Amino acid sequence: MTAAEVALVVAGLAVVAVAAVDLFLAVFNYDGFTFVADRYQRACWRLVVALTSLVPGRARRAARSLGSAGLLPATVALWLAAEISGFALAYRAALGAHQFSLAKGIGPTIGAAFYFSAGAESTLTFGDLVGHSGLTRALVDLQAILGLATFTLALGYVVTTFSVLDDLTSLHATVRRHARHPGYPTSILARHYRGGQPAELTDLLQTLSESLESYDEGLRRYPVVFYFHTRRPERSIPQVFTDLGELLAAVRWGLPAGDPMAADPWLVALLEQYRTTIGRLQRSFVGPERTDAPRPADREAFAAAYRRASGQPAGDDAGVADFVALQERTRQATGLAAPPDDDLDATYDRYVEWLAFDRRTATVLGRVATSLGYGPPRLPAHPGQASVGTG
Repeated sequence: MTAAEVALVVAGLAVVAVAAVDLFLAVFNYDGFTFVADRYQRACWRLVVALTSLVPGRARRAARSLGSAGLLPATVALWLAAEISGFALAYRAALGAHQFSLAKGIGPTIGAAFYFSAGAESTLTFGDLVGHSGLTRALVDLQAILGLATFTLALGYVVTTFSVLDDLTSLHATVRRHARHPGYPTSILARHYRGGQPAELTDLLQTLSESLESYDEGLRRYPVVFYFHTRRPERSIPQVFTDLGELLAAVRWGLPAGDPMAADPWLVALLEQYRTTIGRLQRSFVGPERTDAPRPADREAFAAAYRRASGQPAGDDAGVADFVALQERTRQATGLAAPPDDDLDATYDRYVEWLAFDRRTATVLGRVATSLGYGPPRLPAHPGQASVGTG
C-alpha cells in the first residue's frame, strides 16, 4: 500500500473506534458520558424545534413528539453510519491496493467500498467482493461482529431508555391518582389529612421518592430521555416537576410550624432527591451554571407584609404574598388552623427556605420548558382560586 492508502486505513479505523467507544459508553458507562451521542442528540433536538416552530399549536406538539421519538433511531443510525463509513475508507484503500477480488462490473471505487461495508455491517453481503489476504478477511469478520453487537446493544439502549420514561409517567400518575382534584397537587393533602392528622402520607412520599430516584438515575445515564416531548403538557418534565414541587412545598413549608409531617424522613429524602434532579437538569441541560438565591425581605418587612397578605388578596412583597398563598392552599387542603402570631419568627425561617427553593425551581423549570418547546408550567390552585405561575 502507498502512504496515502495507509493513512486512509488509519483514518477509517479511527472513525470506527470513536463510534464503537461512544456506543460502549452510552450503553455501559455508569456515569452516562459519551463523546458524540449527547452532542448529536442536542443538535438534533434543536433542529426539530427549528423545523417545527412554524407549525401551529397542536400540530406542533405532535410534530415535536414524533421528532423527539426519532432521536433514538437517529442515534443508532449515527453509530451505524460511522462504522460503515470508517470501514468503507479502509476497504477503499484495500481496493486500490488490489487486496480484493471484484465481481464483474464492480470497480475499485468509493461507492463499491460503501456497498461492501454496508453489506458486511449487516452480514448481508453477497460475496461479490472477496478479500485476498487473511488481514482483509479478518477486517471483514471484525466488521460483521461489530455490526451484530451494535444492533444488539442499540436495541437494549432503546428499551432501557423507554423504561426511564416510565418512571416519569409513574411520577405524574401517582400525583394525579392521589389528588382529590386531579391537576391540583395540594389537594393530595385533602385526601390524606383526616381530622387534622395525616393518613398514609408517608407511604405516598416513599413511593414518590423511589420513583424520582429511579428517574434521576435514568436521566443521568441516558440523557436522551430529557428531549422526549409529549403532546400532553401535563405529562412533561416541567409540569410534572412543578406539580411535585408544589406538593413538597406544601408539606415542608405550608404546614403550621411544628407539624411532624414537615420533618418526616421520607419527606426529607424526597426533597433532597428533588433538589438533586433539579440540579441535574440545570447543570446538564439548561443552565445557568449558578442560580443566585433571591434576597428575602428582612424580618420586620416580612412581618408587616405577612400580616397584610394574610388579610388581603396580596401583600406588598410578591415573595411574601406567594408564601402566604401557599400556606392558604395548604390550610384549605388539610383543614388545619393558621399559626398564631407568636410563631412569626419560625414562619419567617420557613419563608426564607421556601423562597430559595421556589425561585430556583421556577428558574430551572422555566428554562426546561423553553428548551423543550412548552409554554410556562402552571400551578393551579384549589378549585375556585386563580392559577399560580411558577415565577
